[in-house]
Amino acid sequence: MMRGGRDQRFDSRIVWRAPIMGGQPQKLLSGEFTTSPVVSPDNRMLAVAYRVANTKEDRLSVMPLDNLSQRLYDFKFADGAVLTGQIKWTPDGKSLIYTVSNKGVGNLWLQPLDENAAAKQFTHLTNNRIYAFDWLPNGREIVCARGEQLSHVVLLRLTRKA
Repeated sequence: MMRGGRDQRFDSRIVWRAPIMGGQPQKLLSGEFTTSPVVSPDNRMLAVAYRVANTKEDRLSVMPLDNLSQRLYDFKFADGAVLTGQIKWTPDGKSLIYTVSNKGVGNLWLQPLDENAAAKQFTHLTNNRIYAFDWLPNGREIVCARGEQLSHVVLLRLTRKA
């Protein structure tokens, strides 16, 4: 079982592997801000989003589960990508898909596992944010939870009449 979590001792995000039947969890990966770990369909690779230390640069890294110190692929996110957003593997395990938000509109972008291939826009939605998405069992369609985030601020002043 893969899980991202907060390590209070170091105030950083870490990735753990925990045995389903119990036992000690194993620390797999840590970074200044590491999130959204996801295991490949063949259970051989781990994709994870992270922030490069002392920068505001967000990246997407893919490494073999049996050697997490080896980075097979390391990609810069498409502009506007949300680091804490979901990352999913395509059903064939050849690409990763993630959310990019531009002016409040969410779209999915596809990053092939090829150092020379740029990420490309996968959906062309014109409104709403994407809160969550996943592949349907047929592996050819995606379902998205979308909507708007609304908030209001109201200032009330108490006045006294003399």
